[in-house]
Amino acid sequence: PPPPPPPPSASADAPSEASSRELEQLRQSVAAEQEQVQAEKAALEGEKAALAQKRREVEAAQKQIQPEKSALEQEKRALAAEREQLQEEREALENERAALLQQRKQNQQKEEELAKQQQQLQQ
Repeated sequence: PPPPPPPPSASADAPSEASSRELEQLRQSVAAEQEQVQAEKAALEGEKAALAQKRREVEAAQKQIQPEKSALEQEKRALAAEREQLQEEREALENERAALLQQRKQNQQKEEELAKQQQQLQQ
């Protein structure tokens, strides 16, 4: 004779038990993923806070450097103006020197002419 069919409550429990295990595994898996997401979220929040702090430090450093940078730019402009003035003075001195050399040459020619005239007078 074939085995007697299991009682209705036992056969109904087996699929329910399997579903319960799957459901529990699914809950555990979801809980683990939620924990992982929370951990990643916390890590990102930490990174965000660290970056914000770094940004504040950089801004503070820039504020501290700005007056010095402005002073250096002002000094650079002043030096450029001084350099231009010195260049103009140099050109003026070179022109003056050229004029003096020309005058010296003319004076030398005049002296030579006078010397010739004196020689001619002495003869």
